[in-house]
Amino acid sequence: MPSKAGKGATERLPASLRRSGRTLWKAILAEIPSDSELDQRELALLERACSCADRIADLDALVKRDGLMTLGSAGQSVLHPGVSEARQQKLVLLRLLSALNLNEAAEETPGVRQARLAARARWNRQRNVRALREVGR
Repeated sequence: MPSKAGKGATERLPASLRRSGRTLWKAILAEIPSDSELDQRELALLERACSCADRIADLDALVKRDGLMTLGSAGQSVLHPGVSEARQQKLVLLRLLSALNLNEAAEETPGVRQARLAARARWNRQRNVRALREVGR
């Protein structure tokens, strides 16, 4: 059975995290219901997400220090490379946080599940009708 970490996992806060990462770590663990726990896979994802948050903060500080534009190899003004990298890191952070499935803790009631499936069926039916109309033209 995989080991679990719940509210008490703040003691396991990785030493490598800095301010932004620690803030994210504590905020996410504070949102976890007391009867729920993170397994080792989820803790690893959370640690990577928090490291990513630290990297984003570093890149934002670098761009703030150097300015949004910098000089390119031919002396022309170009967008600071930290802007692009920060954007990429934000996408990575979003994917890592999505992989945690933290919203799954709020389980669907049977009524909500039935409504979701009915809506999906209606949407698929409408899409199929449109596709058939396109084929018939």
